[in-house]
Amino acid sequence: MNTYELVLIFSSALSLEDQKKIVSKVEKYISEAKGKLLSCEEWGKKPLSYPIKKQTEGFYWFLRIELNPDAGAKLNNNLRLEDQTIRFMLIKTDEKQSVPVQKEVTPVVENP
Repeated sequence: MNTYELVLIFSSALSLEDQKKIVSKVEKYISEAKGKLLSCEEWGKKPLSYPIKKQTEGFYWFLRIELNPDAGAKLNNNLRLEDQTIRFMLIKTDEKQSVPVQKEVTPVVENP
Protein backbone atom coordinates (compact mmCIF):
# COMPACT_ATOMS: atom_id res chain seq x y z
CA MET A 1 0.00 0.00 0.00
CA ASN A 2 1.11 3.53 -0.77
CA THR A 3 0.58 6.61 1.37
CA TYR A 4 -1.13 9.55 -0.29
CA GLU A 5 -2.07 13.09 0.64
CA LEU A 6 -5.39 14.37 -0.70
CA VAL A 7 -6.38 18.03 -0.69
CA LEU A 8 -9.99 18.88 -1.48
CA ILE A 9 -11.35 22.36 -2.21
CA PHE A 10 -15.11 22.76 -1.95
CA SER A 11 -17.36 25.57 -3.12
CA SER A 12 -17.59 28.48 -0.66
CA ALA A 13 -21.41 28.23 -0.84
CA LEU A 14 -21.34 24.72 0.65
CA SER A 15 -22.39 24.26 4.29
CA LEU A 16 -20.23 22.36 6.77
CA GLU A 17 -22.76 19.50 6.81
CA ASP A 18 -22.58 19.16 3.02
CA GLN A 19 -18.78 19.23 3.13
CA LYS A 20 -18.79 16.44 5.71
CA LYS A 21 -21.15 14.40 3.51
CA ILE A 22 -18.72 14.63 0.59
CA VAL A 23 -15.76 13.78 2.84
CA SER A 24 -17.69 10.75 4.13
CA LYS A 25 -18.26 9.70 0.48
CA VAL A 26 -14.50 9.93 -0.05
CA GLU A 27 -13.96 7.83 3.08
CA LYS A 28 -16.42 5.29 1.65
CA TYR A 29 -14.46 5.18 -1.65
CA ILE A 30 -11.28 4.58 0.34
CA SER A 31 -12.76 1.79 2.46
CA GLU A 32 -14.30 0.11 -0.62
CA ALA A 33 -10.84 0.10 -2.19
CA LYS A 34 -9.51 -1.61 0.97
CA GLY A 35 -7.62 1.54 1.88
CA LYS A 36 -7.23 3.30 5.20
CA LEU A 37 -7.84 6.89 6.30
CA LEU A 38 -4.89 7.99 8.43
CA SER A 39 -5.98 11.56 9.20
CA CYS A 40 -8.55 14.12 8.15
CA GLU A 41 -8.22 17.86 8.79
CA GLU A 42 -10.53 20.73 7.97
CA TRP A 43 -8.44 23.75 7.02
CA GLY A 44 -11.39 26.11 6.70
CA LYS A 45 -12.33 28.82 4.23
CA LYS A 46 -9.42 30.39 2.37
CA PRO A 47 -9.05 32.66 -0.65
CA LEU A 48 -8.07 31.00 -3.90
CA SER A 49 -4.97 32.16 -5.76
CA TYR A 50 -7.07 32.73 -8.88
CA PRO A 51 -10.78 32.36 -9.63
CA ILE A 52 -11.89 28.79 -10.30
CA LYS A 53 -15.38 28.28 -11.75
CA LYS A 54 -16.12 31.95 -10.91
CA GLN A 55 -15.28 31.34 -7.21
CA THR A 56 -12.68 33.32 -5.28
CA GLU A 57 -12.86 31.37 -1.98
CA GLY A 58 -13.14 27.74 -1.06
CA PHE A 59 -13.20 25.34 1.88
CA TYR A 60 -10.02 23.27 2.16
CA TRP A 61 -9.77 19.72 3.54
CA PHE A 62 -6.59 17.64 3.93
CA LEU A 63 -6.60 13.82 4.16
CA ARG A 64 -3.74 11.35 4.56
CA ILE A 65 -4.68 7.94 3.24
CA GLU A 66 -3.23 4.53 2.40
CA LEU A 67 -4.34 2.97 -0.89
CA ASN A 68 -3.29 0.33 -3.34
CA PRO A 69 -1.66 1.93 -6.41
CA ASP A 70 -4.53 1.06 -8.76
CA ALA A 71 -7.13 2.50 -6.36
CA GLY A 72 -5.69 6.01 -6.72
CA ALA A 73 -6.92 6.28 -10.30
CA LYS A 74 -10.40 5.12 -9.29
CA LEU A 75 -10.48 7.70 -6.49
CA ASN A 76 -9.48 10.41 -8.98
CA ASN A 77 -12.34 9.40 -11.27
CA ASN A 78 -14.86 9.45 -8.42
CA LEU A 79 -13.69 12.89 -7.29
CA ARG A 80 -14.03 14.30 -10.82
CA LEU A 81 -17.74 13.43 -10.69
CA GLU A 82 -18.36 15.49 -7.53
CA ASP A 83 -19.99 18.76 -8.60
CA GLN A 84 -19.27 20.68 -5.41
CA THR A 85 -15.54 19.91 -5.48
CA ILE A 86 -13.78 22.84 -7.12
CA ARG A 87 -10.33 21.22 -7.15
CA PHE A 88 -8.57 18.23 -5.67
CA MET A 89 -5.05 16.87 -5.72
CA LEU A 90 -3.92 13.37 -4.83
CA ILE A 91 -0.17 13.06 -4.26
CA LYS A 92 1.84 9.95 -3.43
CA THR A 93 4.15 10.62 -0.50
CA ASP A 94 7.45 8.97 0.23
CA GLU A 95 7.05 6.82 3.33
CA LYS A 96 10.76 6.91 4.07
CA GLN A 97 10.89 10.67 4.04
CA SER A 98 9.84 12.07 7.37
CA VAL A 99 8.52 15.55 7.88
CA PRO A 100 11.19 17.60 9.64
CA VAL A 101 10.19 18.95 13.02
CA GLN A 102 11.06 22.58 13.41
CA LYS A 103 13.20 23.07 16.46
CA GLU A 104 12.89 26.14 18.58
CA VAL A 105 15.59 28.58 17.63
CA THR A 106 16.84 31.20 20.03
CA PRO A 107 17.34 34.54 18.32
CA VAL A 108 20.86 35.88 18.15
CA VAL A 109 21.00 39.46 19.34
CA GLU A 110 24.07 41.44 18.45
CA ASN A 111 25.25 44.08 20.87
CA PRO A 112 25.66 47.45 19.18
